[in-house]
Amino acid sequence: MLSNKLLDRILALIRQGHDGVSDNDLFNELALSLHTFQAARCKPIARLSQKKPCDWREIPLVPVSLFSSNVIASFDVKNAIRVFESSGTTRNNVGRHYFETLQLYEAASLQAADWALGENRFKIISLWEKRDNSSLACMIDWISEKFGKAEFECEKDSQVLLIGAAFNYVEAIEKNQVFRLPKGSIAIETGGYKGRTREIPKDELYIMISEKFSIPVSRIISEYGMCELSSPLWEKPEEMRGFKIPPWVRIRILNPENLFDVDEGNIGAIAIYDLANVGSSIGILTADLGYIKEGRLHLKGRIKSAPIKGCSTTV
Repeated sequence: MLSNKLLDRILALIRQGHDGVSDNDLFNELALSLHTFQAARCKPIARLSQKKPCDWREIPLVPVSLFSSNVIASFDVKNAIRVFESSGTTRNNVGRHYFETLQLYEAASLQAADWALGENRFKIISLWEKRDNSSLACMIDWISEKFGKAEFECEKDSQVLLIGAAFNYVEAIEKNQVFRLPKGSIAIETGGYKGRTREIPKDELYIMISEKFSIPVSRIISEYGMCELSSPLWEKPEEMRGFKIPPWVRIRILNPENLFDVDEGNIGAIAIYDLANVGSSIGILTADLGYIKEGRLHLKGRIKSAPIKGCSTTV
């Protein structure tokens, strides 16, 4: 297992929260130490490492597709306390993320929710079926414990935290399974369509959600996460669009053809370096397209030919 000293330093950085100081020197030191640990214990990462990196940007990226064809873990997976699975189109292309500890994933998840939700408490309503191997479902359980109101405390007009993937909202609207959300409520969209229903541009979808659930568009936010990561990214109600990048995460936007960095504001493949990914790979090459503007990450769909997957799909 990762040394307690390194684990504690990463955990301390996470517990500073999303508004903590983004120390590039500290991130670089922790990232290089974590990669050295992972490359020494995970053969796929070792094979990707052509040379010893001197900067976090040189740490090799593990494509999310490798999580379905290889065991990406820096420990004996027999000791895993949880295994989260992505939702592949078949059992053969399901990605698996093994966790020896959930301490950092829980801390990163709650810090993101704390930044977005503040001191508010909600009656939490989800639009999808829960599944035990879903990292998203696990995160929602933690959020429910910290930010949820006990049922007996919920008055008729208690503010609601409504959570679902884009296709959940479309299906609910098409089936007229809608209801008025009380003032102060928040609707969270946690992912795309994954081939489940007709796709609607996000701006149009948010207008539909606003009209059908009686909630201002400014209080409809997105959450970006996946099975292969430990740090979900959130938007915040009433703020500018785009996902906040916390101090323990770095993001590069790459040309999909050659993996060179593109200029800020240009669209490319999203690469994420997540210090909370202690048991797998700090560097993840996603199958998503996006760009960074004013320090926020914006999504622009998926790379063509990328397989359908994502933690937001219900099995």
